[in-house]
Formats: sequence, C-alpha cells, structure tokens
Amino acid sequence: MKPFIVLLILFFVSSTLFASLPDHTGVAQDSSVSVTVAAATTSVQHVKLNWAQKLFGKLFHKKQRNEVPKQDAMATASSLYGIGGLFSLLLMLVAPVIGVLALPLSIIAIAKGNKALQLGTSNPGSAKAGKTLGTVTIVLSVIAAIAAVIAVASMRSLIGNWTWGG
Repeated sequence: MKPFIVLLILFFVSSTLFASLPDHTGVAQDSSVSVTVAAATTSVQHVKLNWAQKLFGKLFHKKQRNEVPKQDAMATASSLYGIGGLFSLLLMLVAPVIGVLALPLSIIAIAKGNKALQLGTSNPGSAKAGKTLGTVTIVLSVIAAIAAVIAVASMRSLIGNWTWGG
C-alpha cells in the first residue's frame, strides 16, 4: 500500500510541476528529451521535460501492441477452454471437486468456437479443435457420470448384503 501512496504523491507533484511550466522555452536546457507543444497560436514550441516528467511519461505511456482480431482471440480461447475442460475431467480421478469444472469449460469452448467460426476467423483450426474438445469432454463427462452411478449402486448392493460381525 505504501508504494502506491508514494507513486500517487509523486504523480501529483509532477502534474503540478508540469502545469506550472511557462509557455516559453525557459525550462532547463540540460535535458536531452524534448516534447513538441502546440500553443494557442499557430507556432510550435519545444519544451524540455524535467526528470519527474520523464519518469511519469515512461510509467504511464500506453504501449502500442499488435491487436488480435476478436474472432481470432475467440478461436484461441475456444481451444484453451477445450483443453482446460479435458484436463479438469482427467483431474476428476484425483480430485473430484475439480472435475465439476469440466462441463462448464466444455460448453464455453463449444460456444466460443461456434461464434468464432460465425464471425469468420482466420484461424478455423483452433475454433474447430475447441469445439471438438468440448464435445469430447461432454461425452466423457456423461460416461463418467453413468459409471459413477453404476459404481455407487453396486457398492450399495454390496454393503446392503454385508452384515457386521456375523
């Protein structure tokens, strides 16, 4: 919490320093970084930044990144949800609580795969893989549920015929 407060104080100090800069170039001349500022008139002036302004400029500068189209991101997410659903189904053998996640993850994988294909993804293999993994996970979940019901019923019949001490 303390680093956040320090950064907040530094931010306000630098913003007040930046706001108090004059409109002319009378700022320290030893700085190597300059920013072009358009004044109210049509002339352009160069303003040198101090160390705090440089620091906050680097901290809060939003970096450009390559944007992935929405449908491609959905196709990739579909395959990842499909893999996650299958993995959680396999983990059901070790921890049954985690196996509960298999069904929702596979349904999400199928839905995202369908939506990505409808939007015309440039990565249809990933969307189809997510749909396929989701479908396989649902089928395996149903088979596992039926096997669990049969196992519980057979265990109950075995326990029902067993008597204590006799």
